Amino acid sequence: MGSSIQSKMEDELRTFTIFVSGELCADSCSTLYSTIQDRDLSEVDRVILDLSECTRIDSVALGVLLQLREIAIEQSTSVLIRHPSKSVLRVLQTSNFDRLFEVD
Repeated sequence: MGSSIQSKMEDELRTFTIFVSGELCADSCSTLYSTIQDRDLSEVDRVILDLSECTRIDSVALGVLLQLREIAIEQSTSVLIRHPSKSVLRVLQTSNFDRLFEVD
């Protein structure tokens, strides 16, 4: 199964949202990482990673999430993981990522 990664900047809210659909795994992580790197996170107050359409997440993707967290901390930006599916949330909880990120 493929994946799609899109992003949207909401200047008035100073929010950068990344939408992930399909599988977030090794094949799609370079796109996610590029999306993060291409945005100056010092311009935003919050990064929202919308996983409502994400069906699966693997260990490579978890590594990219850790990189996102480090970049966000350096830029004084918060990260919210929004609406993960039950299976994705289970992976996040098993890996204790629910302690590293705000999950809604």
